[in-house]
Amino acid sequence: MKVQLVTVSGRNYGEFYVEEVNTFSSPKSFDMFDVNIIDLRAGLIYVNGEDNNDFSSIDCINDFLTMNNMIINSRKSKFLFIYPRNVKFITRSPYKEYQTPIKDIASQVSTLFSRLNKELDLDFYFERTDTKLSDTVRTSADFYFPERDDFEVLLQSIDSDKVTCCKKDNLFLTTLDILTDEELQLFLEKVGLKASSNAVAPDWMNKVMLFDDAEQSKNIKENEVQIKCCQESIAESKDKLSENSRFKSILYTSGDELVDVVKDIFSKIFDVDFSEFKDKKKEDFTFTFNNKIFIGEIKGVNQNIKTTNLAQLDLHFEYFKEERGDDLDKNNIHKLLVMNHQKDKDLKSRIPVDQQQIDMAKNKYYLLIIETVELLEMYDKFTRREMTQEECFNLICQNGILNVKNPRIKRD
Repeated sequence: MKVQLVTVSGRNYGEFYVEEVNTFSSPKSFDMFDVNIIDLRAGLIYVNGEDNNDFSSIDCINDFLTMNNMIINSRKSKFLFIYPRNVKFITRSPYKEYQTPIKDIASQVSTLFSRLNKELDLDFYFERTDTKLSDTVRTSADFYFPERDDFEVLLQSIDSDKVTCCKKDNLFLTTLDILTDEELQLFLEKVGLKASSNAVAPDWMNKVMLFDDAEQSKNIKENEVQIKCCQESIAESKDKLSENSRFKSILYTSGDELVDVVKDIFSKIFDVDFSEFKDKKKEDFTFTFNNKIFIGEIKGVNQNIKTTNLAQLDLHFEYFKEERGDDLDKNNIHKLLVMNHQKDKDLKSRIPVDQQQIDMAKNKYYLLIIETVELLEMYDKFTRREMTQEECFNLICQNGILNVKNPRIKRD
């Protein structure tokens, strides 16, 4: 039996025993093979760099359309479509990347698959299961198919009986995450794409150890442990990168998105709990640290910092004093103007804050301008233990503009 594996990158990660491995953009004629495996699992398939609201298209959509014509014109081949796990669908705007788990947009992804073949417009649902391929081999899946009269059920999950493989005519669909050639060969036999061998080894054969069986079994177990550790480490690193990206977003965001992250940074540096803070559409935050009161305004704008930004914070300060009463010592209050200015430009193109605004902040309004890039520098040094909480506190008790020494971000 001749098999062609078609992946987005042309890589054969499972080291499947197949005649050909080709890319989405350049598959061999499908009728040259008995079975064509279309592997839809790679995360880089699910990227739309053009429209952050469109989950019905991807950057490689033209490859889908080309393969669709080839499938329609195929006369004798069979097709196996391996559905993805719950990977992230990435969409981009000019300044931001969005990641949406496929489980949250399964219906749109089904519509996307229909561009590859109309029969793939079969809804699939999120539910993690295991399916038995043999007495010793189980394969996992993140999704399952609904039962439909026009599709034949081929495999179902253990206990929950969810459909993990079905077929219609010459099209075979599976949500099983087939990782090794052993799993692939068992699967092909199970669903009738490959004739099973006549002789089936009995269970007691597993105890007959000859040649280097023991050594190879030991190697397999050791490598499986290493693979699991590596996968867990990769997952942790991806989570941390996602968290880092959220903090760095204060370089291009505005509104509530900007306010939430800035407050999160202050809470982590100064152990502040903002859960009791009520937004009265005046100042964006207040907190107390070392018996000092900090009142803050947070803004993301496309232009440079203006006098009106300084005056607005000063007005919030006056309201704050009125609400707190005459007993408030205004010399004990520090005003912080956190600004993501020129947010539509990259950092190297942003014009420095005008010295006149810095002088007014220092000598007239008695407040501190904190550019979000400087706030990030301070938080970065704090997380790396290059700055203490006390040093951060002393920095934000100044007037004028915040400058963090030895910055890591290059702006020139």
